[in-house]
Amino acid sequence: MLIRELIAGALELVFDLVGINGVAIGALALVVAGLWYLREAAGAFVVLARYSRMLSIIGFVVLGLFVAGTATGVVEPGFVGSLANQIAELLD
Repeated sequence: MLIRELIAGALELVFDLVGINGVAIGALALVVAGLWYLREAAGAFVVLARYSRMLSIIGFVVLGLFVAGTATGVVEPGFVGSLANQIAELLD
């Protein structure tokens, strides 16, 4: 009940300072700002989705080429491990 009383006291203080119209305008402004930020975030997620789709297609093609190369004998099965070791040595 303490939290309820604190919230009721805070709302009463706000109503006394700005009135019901001020609270309504503030709430509307808060909703508009939240929706604007949500729209901006959605644009960023659209860009991420577009690039992830493209990268997944590229990864699928590389994986298919690797499997086909391993099946035909063009690529040795231990090639990926040696390539990973070379990259790790290069990064150190």
